Amino acid sequence: MSTLLKTYWDEGRIDLLKLDIEGGEQELLRFQLEWLQRVDAIIAEFHPDCVDYPGLVAKLQQHGFRYIPRIRFSGIIWIALFANQSTDL
Repeated sequence: MSTLLKTYWDEGRIDLLKLDIEGGEQELLRFQLEWLQRVDAIIAEFHPDCVDYPGLVAKLQQHGFRYIPRIRFSGIIWIALFANQSTDL
């Protein structure tokens, strides 16, 4: 993610990041998370059968994000919003 941001958006903060990577969230949030400091809010689509949903929530909370409870669709897809604690969301 750091490489993508450096290549395509090397201009300060990101207001809203949408994560919809079909179960790849676990891998994305595993290492090198310094890029999260640039993000004000995340809306994520999680497939709980593919990822450790509570673990991902905890990881984002450890990096300064406030968890806004999920919306469940059909039991197979959960949508979650995370707001950086340093923002007014």
